Amino acid sequence: LSVIYPNLADELSENISYYAEKQTQAEIWMVLLVLLLVSSAFIGSSLLLTSADKRRLAEVEMERKFIYEQLLNIQNGAVEMLPFPEESGSQRFRDVYEKLIELAYYFSDLKEQLAQEENSTKALITDISHQLKTPLASIKMSHELSLSQELSEEERQSFMETETQEILRMESLLDELVKLSRLENSMIQIKCENCSMK
Repeated sequence: LSVIYPNLADELSENISYYAEKQTQAEIWMVLLVLLLVSSAFIGSSLLLTSADKRRLAEVEMERKFIYEQLLNIQNGAVEMLPFPEESGSQRFRDVYEKLIELAYYFSDLKEQLAQEENSTKALITDISHQLKTPLASIKMSHELSLSQELSEEERQSFMETETQEILRMESLLDELVKLSRLENSMIQIKCENCSMK
């Protein structure tokens, strides 16, 4: 599309970069949440270690390893959590485990939403390219016919009018594509207004 309409190349690339940026933001949030969970586990462990005995030290180390394994599972896209270790009775560890479960489902849902948006975008691009092919084919055919030497001036004028109509149709489709792109990038805000049905 940007080859056919170079004046819209910037706006089309904005639309593509929007989805790439959205995916990158999701990955950044995932890394930040993982770092937050790991650091809170380490801080909690260090506070417990100051007054804990050897048994508690071993339990904290087991909890740390368990959380690390869970984070690796989440990073690899697994929603199924490892079973809660029965030897740990710490309420703080149980709270972290529950937050990990929430985190796993959150990222799973986020991944599904991104996949759905990507599929919707692909379907939209396919539909728009199909919609653009029809007027383009009509313009091409009219142009070829108008170059024929056997046409009268009236017939040639008729083909020129057809070309003009199809060009306007293509411009309209491209305008709609640009509006859609701006709407998805929150460059256009929709505001409700009361108005008369008349």
